[in-house]
Amino acid sequence: MARLEIPVRTALRFMRGPVPLLPVWHEAESVVIEFEGREFGWVERKRFPHQDEHEPPPGPMVTCLVENGTEEDWDRAADIAAEALQRLLSALAFHYNTRIESRRTKGGSGESDLLLPYGAVEPSDTFAGQCVSAPVRIHVENDARLRLALGLYREAISAGSPFYGFLAFWNVLDVVFNGDAAARDSFLRARATGIYEVPNAGGTDVAKYLRQDSRHAIAHVVRDRPQDTTIDPDAPADRERLELDAYCLHDLARIAVLDRWPDGVVLEDADGARTRPS
Repeated sequence: MARLEIPVRTALRFMRGPVPLLPVWHEAESVVIEFEGREFGWVERKRFPHQDEHEPPPGPMVTCLVENGTEEDWDRAADIAAEALQRLLSALAFHYNTRIESRRTKGGSGESDLLLPYGAVEPSDTFAGQCVSAPVRIHVENDARLRLALGLYREAISAGSPFYGFLAFWNVLDVVFNGDAAARDSFLRARATGIYEVPNAGGTDVAKYLRQDSRHAIAHVVRDRPQDTTIDPDAPADRERLELDAYCLHDLARIAVLDRWPDGVVLEDADGARTRPS
């Protein structure tokens, strides 16, 4: 067996026990999480000796063991393991509602210890900011649409661009409603109210606004009709409008997933207690 190693960029960190209330007490730990019949290591690293004390340590690395045969066998097994690892990251990103980006690596260090704190490093990792009690296993409902929705949701919340983030959240809705535009629009009209209101819609049909003035304007730079809304990435007003629209769609996409799959993602601790995303 050899170890597949994939560095991740995220503020998410784990502790094996309860997380103290005072952040100064938090010291993230390496943990093992079971998912889809595999064990994955979430490996924390300290600062390297050459780093200044004010520099953040490298970000976590996620590992799993892969059968180590011929190079062709390794590539095939590593691809399967890497896909499962990505699904794990998507489930975590959805549950904790936090960004998790990954850098795909083809090889590993050859280590057989899941939690050995050496290996692949992504230099742009972020420092810890969201420390939680680690689950021992994660259950995701066996539904291809759910898994696609979780992957798109992770892409959306990890996106630095409001343009791409909006499109990814919109795609989450398309997956939830299985391409049924009428059902999607009905959901938006019913749920985009109160604290989930979309201010830029200005009291008009919110589903039409999000579709025509945001989704289509992002996807189609040149519009068919001169009266259709266009977007210029260099225009601050356009960036600000899309950023607010993406922020609103974030909440709506999450509600849609939880409405469709209330038990889609379940985390289990060492005592067998289960928690669901809210």
